[in-house]
Order: sequence, then structure tokens, then C-alpha cells
Amino acid sequence: MATNIQHEEINLSLNNDKKAFEDLSGFFNLLAQALEKVDQANKELIECLKKIQKQLSSEIPKLAEVVSLVAESMSVGQKKNLEYVDLIKSKIILSLNGQLEQIKTKQKLLDDYKAKTAIEADRDQKRKNTEPAKQKETYQAYEQAKKEKMLAGQTLNTQYQIYINEKNQEFCSMWKHFLNMQMYCCAAGLQSFSKSAQEIHNREQEVKKDAEIFLSKLLGNQRNQLNFSYLKRLFPNLEQILYTGKFTSLNEFDKCTQLWHQAGFQGPFFLIKLTDQCVFIILNQNSTQDFIRTIKKGLTFELNKGTQWFYFNFQDEQQKVFNIWFQEQQDFENFKVCLERMVK
Repeated sequence: MATNIQHEEINLSLNNDKKAFEDLSGFFNLLAQALEKVDQANKELIECLKKIQKQLSSEIPKLAEVVSLVAESMSVGQKKNLEYVDLIKSKIILSLNGQLEQIKTKQKLLDDYKAKTAIEADRDQKRKNTEPAKQKETYQAYEQAKKEKMLAGQTLNTQYQIYINEKNQEFCSMWKHFLNMQMYCCAAGLQSFSKSAQEIHNREQEVKKDAEIFLSKLLGNQRNQLNFSYLKRLFPNLEQILYTGKFTSLNEFDKCTQLWHQAGFQGPFFLIKLTDQCVFIILNQNSTQDFIRTIKKGLTFELNKGTQWFYFNFQDEQQKVFNIWFQEQQDFENFKVCLERMVK
């Protein structure tokens, strides 16, 4: 239920963004088409910004402050020339239309996630109603549906986070272009616009931080909840996810040829704590067979830094040697600390 509520909040946020960008696009088109009514159009735009500020104030307050600064600067503006209109057409409206296209893309991802959820529920019901002799086939279909739903949810969350970050950057960039042109075209109000543009520039990091807070509140531990729910089905005695990796590809060492080759496992990976043991698992995207190994005291492993990558080599109970690679040092360090603690 919590996941459904969170995705409805994402949908509501996207709809609010869509309305805000459509309103802005309409107002800027009005400015470009009606130079003789620039003063009146500016007043209407200020009102639009106030509405947007009100919408943003509860979600991203710092971004709402940026919008407020723009509205205050416009209140002292005068008539704009053709260069001002050219800026509106070539920069601002184009940017707003781009944001609207991004919103459409994210709404499609949300619809895909909802569809995957419905398929999972349908296959789960079929699995429960299937005769014992045919349950294997329906169970595999159900497991595949669960995995597709989980991947759709992860894709949605990742792409939505990227959208939020890019939206804020584009929003700040758009207003900086707008205000810089205002300063160029307007004699009166130059000082006010200059101050506002500098304020926006100074607050970019604050806006980014506010956006991260908004994302954490909106998405919360949704990704962890999805992972935990899925892993709980595999391991009923699951107690805690100690480490989560976004993606890896498993390699196996061939002792005969002394060469590494792909082992056929790739996907998100985890270190998890069960009631009686700790486990390393890769949720395989290539098939329904996942890579699972128990972490025991005395496990033979090597954590090191290569030329450009960080790697983790280990030998399992069957004396097979495997490795996974890390691109980011911080991910590697976190994994190392967690693994060493588990082995001890």
C-alpha cells in the first residue's frame, strides 16, 4: 500500500509540474506575440510565478524562493525589445517544451510499472488457482512477473530522480538566461535583476539539496522496500539488507585456461543477514536462477584496486573463484567494510 501511495504522489508531482510548465509556456508565448501589452503580460506572469511558488513551497522551498526572486525582479521591469522576444522563443519556450516531453516519458514509465504490478497480481492469482501438477509453469511465470515489476520500479525511481535533478538545473539555467537578458535590455531595474541573478547562482546548491530532501521524502525507502519484499520471498528468515549494489556482472576464473569469463549472472547484488547466516546474492537479470553464496568465517577473498577499477575476488566452498568489479571507490569501500564485518 505504501508503494502505491508513493507512486501516486509521483504521479501528482508530475501532473503539477506539467501544469506549471504549460502555464509558463503560455505566458511566454503571450509575451512574444504581444509586445504592445508587455507590461500587462508581465503582471500576469508574476501571478503565474506566485502560483508556482505556492506549489513548490511545500515540496522544494529553495526552488520556490528562486521563483519568488524572479517575480520580484520582473515587477521593476520595463518594455522589452526584439532581443528579449528572441530569447523567449529560442531559449525559454524550447526549454519548457523539453521539460513537458520529459514529463511524458516519466508518466509512461509510471504506467509501465502499474501494468507490471497488475500482471504480477494476475499471475499470482493464477498460480494460487492452478492444479498442483501445473504449478511449476505458473510459478515461473509469476516469478518472472515479480522480477519485471521490480526492475520497472527501479527504472522508474532512477529515472524520476534524474528528472528531478535535471529539472532543477534546467529551471535555474532558464531563469539565469532570462534575467541576464533583462539586464541587457532594461536600463531601469538593472540593479534589481543583477542581484536576483546572483542570488539564483548562489542558491543552486541549496536548490539541489532541497531537491534531494524532497526526493528522500517522496521516494523514502521505496527502493529498499521493494528489494526487501522480493528478498523476503526468497529468504523467509531475512532480517536485514546490509549492503545494496545497483548492478554487477559476475566473472568466473577457469583454472585450466587461467582466464576469466562471464559466469552468466548480472544484476543488482546484496549482502543480507538471515536469522542464522549471512548471504551474498546477485538477482540475475538473465534468468530465474540467482547467484547465492553463504558468507562464512574464514571465507577466502581479496579486495583490491586495479588500474581503473576496484575488484572483489572470492573462492566458494566448491573451490570456484569468482569476482565482481566496482566503478566507484565509495561503493567499493562500503562493500569492503560490510563484508569484512560479516566475515569476522
